[in-house]
Amino acid sequence: MLALALRWVLDGRACGARSGAPRSPEQLAPLDDVVRWTLDDETERAIDDIVRVHVTDPVGRRFMAPPPRVALRHACEDPGELS
Repeated sequence: MLALALRWVLDGRACGARSGAPRSPEQLAPLDDVVRWTLDDETERAIDDIVRVHVTDPVGRRFMAPPPRVALRHACEDPGELS
């Protein structure tokens, strides 16, 4: 499953930008299962169909962004502010 997910990202299906860096050489081991192949059009369409049917509430970019500094300052005073 990891190889398929990485291949989907590398083929440009998952997002417009790709970034990341391994923290240890062992984290590069799964790349052996990802190189030397690509997803064909039929497989890409099947994955898109599965995602469209089963991912009904995708996580947006706001989820990945840190909260505004104002919210952080208030959270120090009242931790319930961030919930």
